[in-house]
Amino acid sequence: MEPLLDKLARNKKARRIIAGVAKFVFSMLVMTIICKFAWGTYVTGKIYCDSDEDLGYLTPGNWVSNWEGHPIAVVHQIPAVRQYGDSDVIIEGWSIAKLWCLWFSFFGISLVISILFAWVQWVQLVRRTFFYELSHY
Repeated sequence: MEPLLDKLARNKKARRIIAGVAKFVFSMLVMTIICKFAWGTYVTGKIYCDSDEDLGYLTPGNWVSNWEGHPIAVVHQIPAVRQYGDSDVIIEGWSIAKLWCLWFSFFGISLVISILFAWVQWVQLVRRTFFYELSHY
């Protein structure tokens, strides 16, 4: 009986599927890192601020909450200095539902970019571009 890896090595369709899955996983990992950085830079501390040092983008839904009798405070501007034990705050005009929509937007864009990255046959695209440029000299 022939080993599974040998069968996969000869099966072009199986190789393309495995390569596509690997590219998708890699791309999702890169996009998650980018989204985590963007969330931390442009959302946390600008739109909301919580009492815990959570992971922001990586922990959806744990952004702002009522805890031990401290209601969520709606403010015009996030205070520059906050004390431990202060209420969680959110900018006026934003809500937890809007934060969820923003998070789903980040996640959806990551998903679309990762799918497109996995779908494109990069080696063939580079070869076509390279040989096209060489043939026009």
